[in-house]
Amino acid sequence: NEAFSDIMASAAQAWKAGGVSSATWKLAEDVWTPSDPNDAMRYMDDPTADGQSYDYYPTRYTGNQDNGGVHLNSGIANLAFKLAVTGGTHPRGKTNVNVPALGMAKVEQIFYRALTTYLTSYADFEDARNATAQAATDLYGASAASAIHAAWDAVGVPGTQNQPPPDNNDPPPPDDNQDQCGGVPYAGSLSGKGAVQYQPGGTYYYSSKSGTHAGCLSGPGSADFDLYLLKWNGNGWTQVAKSEGETSAESISYNGGAGYYVWKVSSWSGSGGYSLGLTTP
Repeated sequence: NEAFSDIMASAAQAWKAGGVSSATWKLAEDVWTPSDPNDAMRYMDDPTADGQSYDYYPTRYTGNQDNGGVHLNSGIANLAFKLAVTGGTHPRGKTNVNVPALGMAKVEQIFYRALTTYLTSYADFEDARNATAQAATDLYGASAASAIHAAWDAVGVPGTQNQPPPDNNDPPPPDDNQDQCGGVPYAGSLSGKGAVQYQPGGTYYYSSKSGTHAGCLSGPGSADFDLYLLKWNGNGWTQVAKSEGETSAESISYNGGAGYYVWKVSSWSGSGGYSLGLTTP
């Protein structure tokens, strides 16, 4: 969120100034050290110039300070945005990717759409890459998406143009470890009426294409567990499918578009462990 704050500030400054200049990439320069016009709090074009920010994902800050590095690591996304606007390469040569320029008018719209349409409060760098690439496709087509991918490549954020990789929010790829429901198995347990768990792994996942989302729940014979599928609509989670039988054997098959999804397992009555097999497009 710190990077997106910086990004929107730079876009506003460029609009006010009538175009992009070296000043566009300096943050809080008017108040940080008012007597020094060349100094700034952060530098989007060269994040490490402030002496503490990071500009390359593989060497990002991973400690507990700064709320996990929300300010320290903002330089990674800031630099990706700057390179997408102006084109060019990593200022410290961390990669040899030469990013094509899209210009401020396009890139600000791409990042704004990604923020307001696709990203959530739990998004990480790979989610930001996927979301901005999708927003670029939505607004300007495949060539713009390719430039956005190049910008993220330049700062080392993992992912590919044709197949976004799984991350902590995405389910692992299907393998031979199938449970009785089929699909990738996830296990959990519920304790009493009203208990709820979210899957996969307590979080959501992103589907980059349309297709079938299938879930098959198997729980205790003495309990009544229900299964729900929710999709992010940009403002909140919307239930798109449900299975509410009188046992703990529930199944859902839902054909949906690209977006963020989460499975909800709820106890109507009873307690115990369950297995949930999931397949995604």
